Amino acid sequence: MPYVKLEEYKFRTTLNHVALNEKLRLSATKAAFDELSKIKLQHAAIENAIISV
Repeated sequence: MPYVKLEEYKFRTTLNHVALNEKLRLSATKAAFDELSKIKLQHAAIENAIISV
């Protein structure tokens, strides 16, 4: 099923498989860095709370 959706997306966007792959990797990398930023903020907040005590 994912292959069919990918093929459908390829025809709708007129991008080739290399461009689609690049777009998906870029999106995944951006999401990973956003998640990492959230984790770092949570970690900093916990450290500040521990230091304040």
